[in-house]
Amino acid sequence: MDDKKAKDITEKPQDGCYVHGMLLEGARWDYENHKLTDSLPKELYTDMPLIWFLPKDASKDEGKIKEVRLYVNSIGNIQLPSV
Repeated sequence: MDDKKAKDITEKPQDGCYVHGMLLEGARWDYENHKLTDSLPKELYTDMPLIWFLPKDASKDEGKIKEVRLYVNSIGNIQLPSV
């Protein structure tokens, strides 16, 4: 999904949700290799690409789940589709 921009998405996914506007601290997204990498010198925060979150039954993937922290610092313009 790192080749798409939020403005290019016109429909919601069949499953899960798209999230944009997240930032990384002390790391950056490598668009060429499609993975996280070290941040550049003097670069503290970088933009994450559009992310497609897919729900999954964690009980079936024991040992494969990596827990990470997601901090919400402020809420700006949030658009939630009606169901």
